[in-house]
Amino acid sequence: MTELEIAILIMVGLFIFILSLNFKLIGHNQAVVIERLGRFLKLIDKPGVYFTIPLIDRVYQSVKLDEMLKSIEHKDEDQTIHITYLAKIVDVKLFVYGEFDTYLTIEKWMIENYHQYTNPYDAFVSDATEFAIERGVEIRDIKIHN
Repeated sequence: MTELEIAILIMVGLFIFILSLNFKLIGHNQAVVIERLGRFLKLIDKPGVYFTIPLIDRVYQSVKLDEMLKSIEHKDEDQTIHITYLAKIVDVKLFVYGEFDTYLTIEKWMIENYHQYTNPYDAFVSDATEFAIERGVEIRDIKIHN
């Protein structure tokens, strides 16, 4: 083989390698936010194989759409609060772009606001559910253990 043929083979191999990195496999109950040149392009939430343009498109974030059991434990000076709930992402774009870490924001809100309710459970659950929906997450079955 000549040096030219070797160089061509290396270039073809590199080209195939770069193209292969841009095929995205989206699974069941998964969503991917694609950006083009740093701006929102599209949301892919259907299973399949997708192609992104090399060096122009990127996967900004991939999220699971399955319902998840979340748990928070917070220790105060006089008591320990344990909160469990089921969470499911219902608005992917709002979830991804709304907060840096949406689940952490929801958990911090719960911890900071739990003590402000005189009848904690009913009002707390209602407000926590509303706070989460505003961030693209549906929560339910909130259980508080002291």
